[in-house]
Amino acid sequence: MDDRGVIKDLIDKDRKRRDAIFEIYKEIEAFLQTDVDLRRVLTTAFDDVTKDLDKLRLALTCSECPILVAGETSAGKSSLINLLIGRSILPHKLLSCTSAICKIWNRNDRKVVFTNLQGKQEMYSFDPDDCEEQMKHLLNEKLGNESDDHNLESVDIYLPVPMLQEHIAFVDTPGINVQGNTTLLERLFEYLPNAIAFIYVIDVNRAGGLLDDQWLKKILLGIKEQQDRGNMLDFQPETTLFVCNKWDAVEEEEEREVLNFISSKLQSIWPNVNPDKQMFKLSCKEEKKRIGKGLSKTKDFTNLVEAITNMMLYILETKLVKHVSWQKHAVQNMMDVFASTIVSSKQSLVEREKKAKEAEARLAFLEHKVNKILAHT
Repeated sequence: MDDRGVIKDLIDKDRKRRDAIFEIYKEIEAFLQTDVDLRRVLTTAFDDVTKDLDKLRLALTCSECPILVAGETSAGKSSLINLLIGRSILPHKLLSCTSAICKIWNRNDRKVVFTNLQGKQEMYSFDPDDCEEQMKHLLNEKLGNESDDHNLESVDIYLPVPMLQEHIAFVDTPGINVQGNTTLLERLFEYLPNAIAFIYVIDVNRAGGLLDDQWLKKILLGIKEQQDRGNMLDFQPETTLFVCNKWDAVEEEEEREVLNFISSKLQSIWPNVNPDKQMFKLSCKEEKKRIGKGLSKTKDFTNLVEAITNMMLYILETKLVKHVSWQKHAVQNMMDVFASTIVSSKQSLVEREKKAKEAEARLAFLEHKVNKILAHT
């Protein structure tokens, strides 16, 4: 079975587990509603059990898996996405002041949906035969360097992308090094809580690519702040890749020095980064030339595509683990706390014993269901 088949099977498995986990969330909430004293004690002693229930349940129902592509202006984000989707549709030179988020989805129909800052949508559909050229012309008109439309919030692009599955999208974000334009960084941070994975494009032409590392530090700080607020529950540092673009500009005798410099910088900024597995050199320009000549992909590009595919598999396989772990923690806490609430109850001994048996059986069944899901994750 090829990678696409593996990903499809995992998505089907993910959907079934998601339904089972959602039912357990509903059962936990229903159980807490039946006992006011238990809910009060849990809220006091284990704040996360009740405080995070709605947020976790909402996160579970969101099936989107956006892979955020970020980097400084002109680093080559759009060029990289064009390579990955196998179609040259995104403008290489975006309007410098656009703050629009561009999302690329794998769908059989071919359309582009523009959403402005007021929430109004405008949709364009395309015939399969010439959709690439038409999309390219439209996107260049709306987002290219000559565009005068500054009112866009997001652009959703739908077309067949074999590399992606229905839940996963590449998200092209605004460049983040435009002098005096803080709106672009703000838009990136606004979308950040939606991200499940992250590709950061480094321009090696700029003194090794990370001489000025303030933007990457700000992004990392933004991720930490989001996680402190209980957002980005599914994001993990392992689902981050760093692409060193414009590698053709690096002299062969300087390659090792540049790689070591970027690797050292990343290790000082990003937690637990493994440069051997998370850092890739690439020349989008040279790769595009090879494709135009009908030549095979370079080893550098093949390695990157393989890493992104493995990352998608990792995302789908581990996305629900935190939810199930939280449920196991919650049920165990409820079982631990329940005994004390029964003892302090003003009900008669017979009533307390009956209530205890019913609750213990219900919690034990919940624990069994959680453990069953954990065993298959």
